[in-house]
Amino acid sequence: MPEPAEHIEDPTRTVLINGRSRAYLECRRIRRRDYFLLERVGSPFRESYLAFDRLAGPGGSFFMVQSLPAGDAARQLLRVLSRLKSDNLPRAVEWQENRHQIDVALTWTEGISLADYQFAVSVLLYELLTLQLPYGGLGGKAGRPEFIPRAADTLVAPSQNSASCKQLPRSLRDRLDALVLRGLALKPENRYPDHNTWLNHWKEISALFHITPQLTLIENILTRVIGWFAKPDFDPKRTGGC
Repeated sequence: MPEPAEHIEDPTRTVLINGRSRAYLECRRIRRRDYFLLERVGSPFRESYLAFDRLAGPGGSFFMVQSLPAGDAARQLLRVLSRLKSDNLPRAVEWQENRHQIDVALTWTEGISLADYQFAVSVLLYELLTLQLPYGGLGGKAGRPEFIPRAADTLVAPSQNSASCKQLPRSLRDRLDALVLRGLALKPENRYPDHNTWLNHWKEISALFHITPQLTLIENILTRVIGWFAKPDFDPKRTGGC
């Protein structure tokens, strides 16, 4: 069994990043690596930190460290994220489960357009709901110019490939399909125009699941993905990082 994650809370301690000392909040051990948590980032739905691993590469590297409640929904999400080949979403590098919590280290992403991020998140949600990649298995590749002609007529609504989605009331099922399909639009201008509009649609649909408590699997998936796609606004360059 792996050792429990280590928590060292001493804000006076510093770690050397690019020749400069920087204070850290906590040193958290995930498996055999130490991640220095520099600053809390992201959405209020999750506990996420910009972290630094001084042994990753010649000069160290930034990661995102996140804690998730242990459970099947979190494990499924981590399995999908560990397989991601997209540069537009954080990929799970390693994780460790400790009693009621899973600590996970993810690649740090920045400088991604909203349209690209929507597409990548929608691919993730589609696979979580259906256990299949959209666009006939192309997944994120479908958005590349060379694959668009091939992918144009292959997208199927998630409710047609998911037994759980098919059990939803029709109005709710249609709204979920519309959310996913709009995020998967091959033309960026056909996706959501801004982050707030997109996030509000997610929250509205998630709230509707409270009236269908017997379908908790999909609600858990939506809650997890809402937390993942609320993008951190921290810029490492602003504070002397890479």
